[in-house]
Amino acid sequence: MHGASQPIDFLILGHLTKDLTSDGYRLGGTAAYAGLTAARMGHRVALVTSCDEDLDLSPLSEVTLQCKPSDQTTTFVNLYRAGSRSQRVWAQAMPL
Repeated sequence: MHGASQPIDFLILGHLTKDLTSDGYRLGGTAAYAGLTAARMGHRVALVTSCDEDLDLSPLSEVTLQCKPSDQTTTFVNLYRAGSRSQRVWAQAMPL
């Protein structure tokens, strides 16, 4: 993780999500994927989000995080049937 006092190349504002499938949950959300992509391209990235304290943020170790506390993390339930996916919002984190 880059230190907070270092300048950044990208600032991302957005919700990290829990994506639930029949296999359990994984970290998701456009903010997570954009942050990881930019960081792995060698950029210094900071991400501002809102999530509960139980969300596993270890996959984002390359990103400087600022997390607004929330009782829940934005959560999507993904259902796969006959080659298609339906997605439902199960929970919403606090607004940014």
